[in-house]
Amino acid sequence: MAHTINITKIYDAPIENVFDAWTQPDQLKAWHAPGPLSTPDASVDLSVGGKYHITMQEPGEGEQHTAAGFFKEIEKPNKIVFTWTWVGAPPWAQDSVVTVLLKELEANKTELQLTHELLADEEQVASHAEGWEGVLDKLDGFLATKD
Repeated sequence: MAHTINITKIYDAPIENVFDAWTQPDQLKAWHAPGPLSTPDASVDLSVGGKYHITMQEPGEGEQHTAAGFFKEIEKPNKIVFTWTWVGAPPWAQDSVVTVLLKELEANKTELQLTHELLADEEQVASHAEGWEGVLDKLDGFLATKD
C-alpha cells in the first residue's frame, strides 16, 4: 500500500518568490516549521545531490527536530525533489521523498503541489500531513510579507 500525502495550495505570490522560499536558508528559517515551532537553523546546497537540513524547535528552549536529505531534482522555478529523513531516527526508519511542483497561474498567483511519498505507515502519513499543512499555512503568511 502506498503511504503518500498530496496537498495542493494556491499562493498570492510570484512563482520565483515561492521557489526561493523553499531554497534559501534565511527564508526557510522564517516559515518552515508547523504551529508554534520555530526554525533556528537551515542549510541548503541547491544542486542535484546537494544536501540540506532544517531544524525545527518546540517553543522556548524546547526539543529540536531536524529533517535532512539531498536534492534529487531541481528545475527552477517549477520543481524540487528531495529526500526526507529525520536525524536521529531509528536505523530501520526509511527515507521518504518530497516533491514540490510549482505552477504559475498568473503574474502573482502560484499553485503548489506537494507530494510526500514512501512514508512507513498510516500513522506517519497522518503525522506528516498535519505537519505539512501547518508548514504550508506559515508559508502563506511568509509570502504575504514579501514584495
